[in-house]
Amino acid sequence: MRLLRSETYFSNERTGIGRAHLDLGILYADSGHNNDAILELKGAAQLIREDANPRGRLARIYQSMGDKTGANLEFRPALQSGFCVTYSAC
Repeated sequence: MRLLRSETYFSNERTGIGRAHLDLGILYADSGHNNDAILELKGAAQLIREDANPRGRLARIYQSMGDKTGANLEFRPALQSGFCVTYSAC
């Protein structure tokens, strides 16, 4: 039982840190600091793999920078995980 509690703790901690990277990546992207945003969003994508948001945002940044290859590499898994490409509610 103790191991299960530890796994839950580290899982929640990893998710919390991943969300912090996601938030920071969004702030960087919104302020035009794309390279910093990419670093933070990649960190978020590794920590919270079940969330499509970091990879979808990475794809949008790559797309805005004209990097079609990078955008496609991120859009595919993001869309498979349920990322909404439109700005309206999905």
